[in-house]
Amino acid sequence: MKNLTIQMIACLLLSYTLSAMPVTTIPQDTIKEKKVLKLEWGDDDDHDHHKSDGKSINIRSGMLDFGISSYLSDGSLDLPDELSALDQVLWRSMNIGLHVVNVRANFSGSDKPAKLNLTTGLKLNWAHYSMQQDYDLLRNQPSFEEALDFDVPELKKNRLRATYLQIPVLLEFTSNPTNSKQSLNLGFGYVHQFLLGSQYKFKSTEGVKQKTRGDFNLRKSMGMIEARLGVSHLNFYVQYGLGHLFQDGNGPELTPINFGINLIPR
Repeated sequence: MKNLTIQMIACLLLSYTLSAMPVTTIPQDTIKEKKVLKLEWGDDDDHDHHKSDGKSINIRSGMLDFGISSYLSDGSLDLPDELSALDQVLWRSMNIGLHVVNVRANFSGSDKPAKLNLTTGLKLNWAHYSMQQDYDLLRNQPSFEEALDFDVPELKKNRLRATYLQIPVLLEFTSNPTNSKQSLNLGFGYVHQFLLGSQYKFKSTEGVKQKTRGDFNLRKSMGMIEARLGVSHLNFYVQYGLGHLFQDGNGPELTPINFGINLIPR
């Protein structure tokens, strides 16, 4: 829990630093005339992306999502007995998403803030899966099941962490684009993620710690469906995998799912 707290503080600090940077906007008429793009830097009031200064393209960074990472077996969080090794301590299975770059373009055809927007960008996503049973994971095994090593001391906690680069393409609706405090926000679209790395870590009740790096037969690349819903700055998100968490034939058929809230508004 200590390391997770440190990660959260680090993400919040980085997110705050990025979000405090001025907003980069590209005028619509400049794009139409195919002139050299001129970047205009907004003032501090532009930090709220809904309070747009009327530009058709808005570039931001530093937004932060925080929630739970889990997986489904046949559409249920309750795993069958044969997959009991993957039963989770759900409240410790955190999902952290840092929006490195977020690009929003409207469809209004004018310089006024629009209700309908298309957003994309780059996002770092950390999925932490905290396990109930005590075991270690061995590297370079043919399957996830063969990587399980139950010959370990009594553990205080153990978890699998996967780091992904996500590229979202979302269609977003904002009922009141000129006043985010009185706005209903809806979003839906596709996210593709790439596995950057993974690590398994455990800590025994006697304080013995061990970290093992490897891919553990996790899927390298996968699409997800994402939906967002909220009012004002309170926004919820859910991501649902279009494939399995592990490589086909090398691990259980589990569908990844992430859900939570947007801590620093998009």
